[in-house]
Amino acid sequence: MSVYVLDHYNEDGAKVMRPVLTRKDYLALRGSRKQTTTLSKIRAGRIDLKNQLVQMNYSCLPGDDGLLKGCKQASCSVGMDIDFVVPEELSPEEQQTWLAEKMAGVPELVLSKREELGLLMFERSATKGYHLAFRRQQELSQEGNLQWASRLLGIKFDDAAKDITRVFYTTTADENELLFLDDELFDATPLQCYSSETTTIVNPVANDPQAEYNGILFTDIIAKYWELFNGGKIPNSGDRNMRTFDLALTLRCICGYNLERMMQVIVFS
Repeated sequence: MSVYVLDHYNEDGAKVMRPVLTRKDYLALRGSRKQTTTLSKIRAGRIDLKNQLVQMNYSCLPGDDGLLKGCKQASCSVGMDIDFVVPEELSPEEQQTWLAEKMAGVPELVLSKREELGLLMFERSATKGYHLAFRRQQELSQEGNLQWASRLLGIKFDDAAKDITRVFYTTTADENELLFLDDELFDATPLQCYSSETTTIVNPVANDPQAEYNGILFTDIIAKYWELFNGGKIPNSGDRNMRTFDLALTLRCICGYNLERMMQVIVFS
């Protein structure tokens, strides 16, 4: 699975993302004082502050240099926006009542379907509605996944939020805001995400003459990398995701920026 957070904007104003690899990091991003204060102001009517909230993406693997714009590679999870359009003809008081009624039964419904859905994350939105992330059905497109989840839950998704690069304005780590979080969301690096698709691939190091770069086996290259940057040790479960991601960034240029090629090299080396 995957979750990325907006890290900064580059000099061209494009969003640059970084992976969130642990539950601790994820909760810290949501639980900062600035995040809590900003959300309170938004709920009090300062909708203009919404873009100051932490922004997360659950559906794609950002491209080179972490750029979100133009990203074409879907991750193994899908982010879904459940939004309610309040009837304009209602008075402010009636709108609040209408919205409260619409939102009331959603948490129980979603949580009751969490196993079938493959629920990974479920939160209240900053204004009206909910966000959730679930395991991707690999045979379906992004929109197909959203339609599948919508039919399962009997709830419409926001039709304007169906691109894999869609970001979600996150709320806080409070249990009334973050209603569900599965550690599986942090289990996979971008390469591990599609590991199930490579189970039938033979070991390229033993059988593929291209499993080398300039005459040097990838196994030797990776061993040298761990020697230089991890004390010669293969990463353990505690830091495996982060170390593997760093390794992938290093290897991508000599793998022709080919995701499948990098998967083969790292999984089998």
